[in-house]
Amino acid sequence: MSFGIYIHFPFCKRKCRYCDFPSEAGREDLIPAYIRALIFEINSFAEAYQSRFDGPDTIYFGGGTPTLVGMENLYKVTEELLNGFGAENVVEFTVEVNPGTVNLTFFRNLKKLGVNRISLGVQSFNDAILKSLGRIHTAKDARAAITAAQKAGFENISLDLMYGLPGQTMIDWQKTLVEATSLGVKHISAYGLQVEEGTDFYKLLTGGKLNLPDDETEAAMYELMCSYLPLRGYARYEISNFAKPSSLCLHNFGYWTNKQYLGMGASGASFIENFRWSNVADVKQYIELLEHERLPAKFEHRTIKIAMSEFCFLALRTTRGIERAEFFRVFGREIDEIYSACMAELIDDGLLEDDSEWLRLTALGFKYANRAFVSFLL
Repeated sequence: MSFGIYIHFPFCKRKCRYCDFPSEAGREDLIPAYIRALIFEINSFAEAYQSRFDGPDTIYFGGGTPTLVGMENLYKVTEELLNGFGAENVVEFTVEVNPGTVNLTFFRNLKKLGVNRISLGVQSFNDAILKSLGRIHTAKDARAAITAAQKAGFENISLDLMYGLPGQTMIDWQKTLVEATSLGVKHISAYGLQVEEGTDFYKLLTGGKLNLPDDETEAAMYELMCSYLPLRGYARYEISNFAKPSSLCLHNFGYWTNKQYLGMGASGASFIENFRWSNVADVKQYIELLEHERLPAKFEHRTIKIAMSEFCFLALRTTRGIERAEFFRVFGREIDEIYSACMAELIDDGLLEDDSEWLRLTALGFKYANRAFVSFLL
């Protein structure tokens, strides 16, 4: 059985003001020790799993800013991964890229490394908004990065975009969508801003100093995204993800469809043989544990109820939805035995549709997805 591999690189030049992901700014001094610890973890898992699995079919380097560790370190990590787990089944190899940190030479080197998919954190094509977010790139940098990636031979390029941002208007959002879809990329991930505790934006919000669009404007931005992107050939396949034909992110799709994955690096999360664990998020602690040859994982106990709930709300993130036969195959019970009451309520409210083989969120259901997800929590 194949699986996905995620590698986390928790380093940034500067922390974005909305970001609560596990990453550190200005700690490049930790990179050499981090790479050594990461390679030790990779080799430990390769020894344990190489003979039990077919090898990874997707690899994803995320962060943070993976490219900040330098091409030499990316080569080291990739070499250990492919030597340890095998390269025969890999069909998708993604690297997240900050537009302000790369050039044509870097993209060409990524191509030589075997990377075949680029995910660019663009967020907006409005320089004032980018500055307010704390991004280190400009709209010009983003355009240049896309062009450089295409010149280097990358056909599968994804852009991350955000709406509901401070000072953002409907016109701003429309211009960002128009420009993003005119650049020849095959995948767009579009997210509404979530103000998370502990971020700069949270402090501003609680202090009454964050100028966010009102609820009506943000809802209109969501509706524009949902209508405009399909008109430009980007089919929605998950709540926040749109792709040209055959260009969906296979790695992320695995998370939503009960596929096994192994996450390494600080905060890396894993789901193998129905067992789930996650690594410590603190970078120094992660390094210290592995220097003493101790795995940096925090193990979780998943009850059957938790497993069923996760299966359902993750599957419902996709336009594919929940397949009744798959639920029965995994859990040995019909989904109607467990969730008939909440399913009936969601159907009555127009949030869920049932064609007897599949359960899917409606367009209204995607808009109010959190309400649907909560209904499946046992």
